[in-house]
Amino acid sequence: MHDAYQWVKFLHVLATVLFAGWVFFAPLYLSHALRHLQPSGRAGTKKLVLFATLAVIGGGGALLLATGMLMGRVLSPDYFTLHWVKTAGVMLVATTLLWLAVLLPCYRQRLAGHTSGRIVFACRAAALAAAVMTFLSLWMMVVKPV
Repeated sequence: MHDAYQWVKFLHVLATVLFAGWVFFAPLYLSHALRHLQPSGRAGTKKLVLFATLAVIGGGGALLLATGMLMGRVLSPDYFTLHWVKTAGVMLVATTLLWLAVLLPCYRQRLAGHTSGRIVFACRAAALAAAVMTFLSLWMMVVKPV
């Protein structure tokens, strides 16, 4: 049982690194691509953004949630009643939905050349909200506040 728990914990940490890395890195990568790529080079970037977002945010978020729930089952039956566990889980789901429903379409529009102030503001606000929720979730996983 101990070996299985260690594997699940390894997958959980791996999913956390991938998920948080994409949340923090993608806006920087995309803003660099928007500034320096010619419109003809943006098609490949659009495909990469779509693939990476679906794989890392969708798949990574699901793996993060599943492994966290498995570890919680092993640790204690009361694990899911802890306030920080519920809060971190809600923020993880909210970040995933924010990326899939708002940021992915927003960045795809920007890569297609739509640069209205409203779209730029929506991208920046959603990226900031996703980063803050991810940071707070990571903090809760490490500190485990009561």
